This record gives sequence, structure tokens and C-alpha cells, in this order.
Amino acid sequence: MLKMRLSGRTLLVPPDNTGGLIRSGFPVPLPGSGRYKAARARDNRAMDENRARLERLRVRADSLRRARADSLLQ
Repeated sequence: MLKMRLSGRTLLVPPDNTGGLIRSGFPVPLPGSGRYKAARARDNRAMDENRARLERLRVRADSLRRARADSLLQ
């Protein structure tokens, strides 16, 4: 931003501060920095329980919706 202000003219693109070097911005994981097997297993169990709970809620909502539709027809 300072270079843009000091240039005395309007720059639509900020100046290149890399000095001609090629830079990349993708993350590289470090070896051994992964999650522990026990933590992954615990998270998988929690996700399975949540999926089962959501399925039960969906079934209950569907049955209530059908019951309401049936009561409106009578």
C-alpha cells in the first residue's frame, strides 16, 4: 500500500514485491502431524451416532407429516 501511495499515480494492481521470485501458496502437511488413530475413531463414532440420530428425526418428521396430511383429509 505504501508503494502505491508513494508512486503518485493510481495503480489498479499492487506492485510486485516478490523480487522476481516464484512463490506458491499451497499448504504442505508436516510428516507426523496427522491426527491420532484414537481421535479419528472417536470422531467416526460421534459422526455415526449423529447420522443415526438425524435419520431417526427424519423418520419421525415424515410420520408426523403423513399423520397431519391424513387428519386434514378426514
